[in-house]
Amino acid sequence: MTRYNPGREERDRRELAEAVAAARAELARVDAKAGIALSVSGGAFSILTATAALATSLPTLARVVLIVAAVLTAAASTAALWALRPTLPRHAGTGVLGAARVGTARGLLAGLADTPERERLAADVVCLSRLARTKYRRLRIAVDALIAAVAVVLIALVVLLATLPQV
Repeated sequence: MTRYNPGREERDRRELAEAVAAARAELARVDAKAGIALSVSGGAFSILTATAALATSLPTLARVVLIVAAVLTAAASTAALWALRPTLPRHAGTGVLGAARVGTARGLLAGLADTPERERLAADVVCLSRLARTKYRRLRIAVDALIAAVAVVLIALVVLLATLPQV
């Protein structure tokens, strides 16, 4: 049987509160990174599609490769948007979202009284950490698609240079 240790409980509460803050900071970081990925992929998509559509004098193979690169940048944009998409927890949620699900002030107070703070903080850490991990996975897909698009654009350049008349 474990004995009640107020010092340990306070230390656990403090560490859990720090972990919640760290998880929220990670969510802010991944959202900022996904926003940058979306900007880059959206701009690249615009340039690639315009070039593929308007540069009719390009060799067919080069245009096809540019279209493939445009598709990859569209996939990167989609993955970045997917990372930025708000995800509402199916159950209680954390912070304001959790309070919104309760419905009444009395219900919120009852829930706070029934659940020890350490338990609430631990649940917040788990929920926020899972959300951050999911967002980072989606961001990685976006970055991988952008890297593939850059490689495909390089292939298009090689094709273009190979088909230019020799001077």
